[in-house]
Amino acid sequence: MSEKEDPHYYHSKHQEKPLGQYPKYFSRRRKFHGNFFYSCFVLGFQILMLFAIAIVIAGITFYAVFKPKMPKYSVENFQITSFVVGIDGTVSSQFVVGVRTTNPNKKIGIYYLDDSYIGVFYSGTQLSRGKFPAFYQDHETITTLTVFLSGSDVQLNKKQITLLNRHRVDGSIPLHFKVDLPVKFKVGKLKTPKYTFHVRCDLVLGGLNSRTGVNIGKRKCKVKL
Repeated sequence: MSEKEDPHYYHSKHQEKPLGQYPKYFSRRRKFHGNFFYSCFVLGFQILMLFAIAIVIAGITFYAVFKPKMPKYSVENFQITSFVVGIDGTVSSQFVVGVRTTNPNKKIGIYYLDDSYIGVFYSGTQLSRGKFPAFYQDHETITTLTVFLSGSDVQLNKKQITLLNRHRVDGSIPLHFKVDLPVKFKVGKLKTPKYTFHVRCDLVLGGLNSRTGVNIGKRKCKVKL
């Protein structure tokens, strides 16, 4: 019997080749793609590093030239035009507050935008709220603003009412101010995107009955951007 007539001849001549015996162009193509993606990764990483270095250099240059400083805020006076505690534990109040703003920067102006927020809190509950007027504060200037705040039918619980009565007898009313001030900075002729100053102030008032002005025993404000 000849080889071609042997029934095992066709199978032995056409069996699948082992993985290691595939044509070389398959492995070359894989190697090419691998090198291409690796080169793209390295190039992208280098571009990101250059971009990060450029940002750092720009930031250092900005700070060196303009020397930015945080503005300062303080509550200068506090007037109570109305403060009524109902028999059901609700409080209605109206305050007039003088807020002093200081821009210590020599080359940076501040635009105070219209959508600001000021809240007065007692024992964690907001008694009244208001907003800062929109205005521009030039560099190295001090401005005192009059802010009106009001709140009606604010519910206090029994513990808060008891604590409030005790504080009124002691003549020391602790209040907490939360102030969010959206601003834009003027640097030369350029105007920056919007940022928000978060001002938090703790005050201790001498009472809640005076219509001419209340003595502020303690005041402390912190500012974060």
